[in-house]
Amino acid sequence: MSYDLEDKSRLWRIFGGLIVILLYISPTAVGIQLPIATHTLVCVGLVCLLGIGLLAEYITITLRDIAICLCLIAPFACIGIVQFFAIHETAGIKSLVKIALELGAALAVAKCFSWRLYTKALRWAIPINIALITVVILLGTISFDSTIRTAYDSGLFMDWKNFHFPIMWGSLMEEKVRIGGIFGHANSFGVVSAMGMLGLYMSKKKTSGVSQVVWWILFLISFFLTESRASLLNLLVFVVANNVLQSWNSIKRVVKNIAIMAGVAGSLIGVAFMRFNENTGDITSGRAGIMDMVSHVITNGLPITQALGVGLGQGAIYLEQQYGFMIPVDNSYFSLWLELGIIGAIIVVLTIGFLFGRYRTTTTFPKHTYWAFFLGLLAHSFFEADFMMNRISFGWILFLIYAAQETMADRYYRNRESSKSLQHI
Repeated sequence: MSYDLEDKSRLWRIFGGLIVILLYISPTAVGIQLPIATHTLVCVGLVCLLGIGLLAEYITITLRDIAICLCLIAPFACIGIVQFFAIHETAGIKSLVKIALELGAALAVAKCFSWRLYTKALRWAIPINIALITVVILLGTISFDSTIRTAYDSGLFMDWKNFHFPIMWGSLMEEKVRIGGIFGHANSFGVVSAMGMLGLYMSKKKTSGVSQVVWWILFLISFFLTESRASLLNLLVFVVANNVLQSWNSIKRVVKNIAIMAGVAGSLIGVAFMRFNENTGDITSGRAGIMDMVSHVITNGLPITQALGVGLGQGAIYLEQQYGFMIPVDNSYFSLWLELGIIGAIIVVLTIGFLFGRYRTTTTFPKHTYWAFFLGLLAHSFFEADFMMNRISFGWILFLIYAAQETMADRYYRNRESSKSLQHI
């Protein structure tokens, strides 16, 4: 199947766009009660779609696709096996199944739809969600659910009709709240907004200046609603790196871009992180305190847990046992360190870095865009669990699989074989 979005029918693109949005929608936010998360259900459906495509010989999976997926799951599987024999931890098997499902779903989107359709769908989800949030705020009422007990939620909801949008305490200001709309948590909406905007800069078609301004305004509105500092940082790092790397051969352009982008980035990041060391009510606002708590638990634990972790998928439970309340570890490196130990954390990070370096000569994206995306991912991973192969990880896994479809070496080999064939004729 072709990877090009333009080669697919309009009906198929609409279907794919709806599937992509469903990956991030919270069922309770739209008044639906399901026994499992929507994301899991959609991933199962995507894997089934991939299987049907393979059986019908409409889709072809290459050895490279298989190699990328195996490389990404291998560190978790290896550490999980060691944990099973060393600390008798069996819960990691369930987490491994989830990781495999995540990788299979990302591969299905890459093969059946495309990275560009994925980002375009998420980009259009921004104004739709903003409109729905506005309507619910204007026409709805605030309710309180005392049974809510998570590290993220305040128990407050904005209700209207079937919509049931959770409200969280503000990350930047105590007197402000955050809302994620149909995506549930505000940070989920932040991930959707950032991924959608990243796709704007990777589109084959040149976007007009007016369109870019409109999309940036919509993104800033979404940031005002979500206060997702990680998503803002991800996008800003990408834009700065993309501009600097693109103009690397011109010293004047480099200096000019660095000066302009540093000014914009510095002011916005300053606002976004002014509460980094404080807690405004939302526990995720004081990230420095959370990191101190997590590192204290790890460094004061048994030597074997420091080396191998407390168990894949068991980090949240372990922290709650230690402190008596739920603590969100919104940091890839601390999450890996806690669950897989220092050995597992190093292996996972090196594996991801190796894969991005291995396919750096991709023909799908310009080199400066490819590396800008990777730098943005590294920045985002300091404030979200990007490397834990979960819903937050879906975007970069899809990007890597999609980007690796063809490298410069592949193109050279194909052209050489074509030349040989013509010579024989």
